[in-house]
Amino acid sequence: MKKLIISFLFLVSYFLFLTSVYAGEIPNRIVSLAPNLTETIFNLGLGDRIVGVTNFCDYPDEARKKQKVGGMYNPSLEKILSLKPDVVVMTTDGNIKEFEERLRRLKIKTYVSTRGAHERDAFRGIRCGY
Repeated sequence: MKKLIISFLFLVSYFLFLTSVYAGEIPNRIVSLAPNLTETIFNLGLGDRIVGVTNFCDYPDEARKKQKVGGMYNPSLEKILSLKPDVVVMTTDGNIKEFEERLRRLKIKTYVSTRGAHERDAFRGIRCGY
């Protein structure tokens, strides 16, 4: 039940983000730099939009078939750019801030789930931009 609530809150916040950044259009090309975000995106039925994941993204099984972009701490910028993502989803629990800043300087949209984003403060635990 807890996982369902978390997924629901993530879904609501995710679509609020998409609405504000993409004027209602869901991105077609998503790179996920965190296994928990990859799993959540698949749970939301958007797995077909994921074009790249980390070496640690192995669930669900479909995630193993996606292009690998390196580790959470050291993803390949070149590989990510070659995938032409509409958005890169990340977390402060494993991805470094400097990498997010590099993506933003290159005008790549990012969606960052911040540390400590629990059910009660899921909306405050997300920052996005580019």
